[in-house]
Amino acid sequence: MTIEEYLGQIAENSESYFQAHLAKEDLLRVERLSAMAAATSDLETLQKEALYSGWTPGDLRTGELKDVLLPLIAAFHARAHPESRADPRTSEKRCCTTPGADTRSATPS
Repeated sequence: MTIEEYLGQIAENSESYFQAHLAKEDLLRVERLSAMAAATSDLETLQKEALYSGWTPGDLRTGELKDVLLPLIAAFHARAHPESRADPRTSEKRCCTTPGADTRSATPS
């Protein structure tokens, strides 16, 4: 199940008006991100463009979400451009590591 399908189900099936409304808003944001990811082949460019694209009203508090949004944006980019994924056996791991942890690949080159 994709995040779009998940949010769509919540929007359609929630008994709470507020939960359904928030799910619809999130679905629109995610669909916009998906379209941006499909149209932008460079991850760095996508991150710059997508970070401040309406995640919060006026994007005034979007900076507070940056640590959560950047991995989400990267995941959408990877889904849209599977050919650009780095080989996990040879590339550095930059996401989801503990600060100060060894980030080198476990497999020698």
